[in-house]
Amino acid sequence: MAQTGLADLLVSDALRAPTLQDVVAAAEALKAIEELSDGLAVHELRARVYVAGALLVARGAYAGGDLLDVAPRAGDLRAAAERELRACSKFAKSLQERYTFVDRANAVRPLTFF
Repeated sequence: MAQTGLADLLVSDALRAPTLQDVVAAAEALKAIEELSDGLAVHELRARVYVAGALLVARGAYAGGDLLDVAPRAGDLRAAAERELRACSKFAKSLQERYTFVDRANAVRPLTFF
């Protein structure tokens, strides 16, 4: 719980946008517990880390390596966030909560052209 709390605090944008150091530290905290936990909170935090990383990449402020095993490209990070939010929908306690997660997944997904 401490690791998820730390990750949550680091990618929270309540006071300021997460920095590169915040996103990397949050990813490391989640990586430390990936074998121990697979619940809604972990999937949602992973999605937030991916979105924060994608925003940093888009601004040219990301200079790190893979983020939770995803290449530091905005599209790849957004696709990973989408997958995590769709995983969250499977843990939803109500139909409305499931719709909310699916809507969030659709909002972060990378643009695709046919």
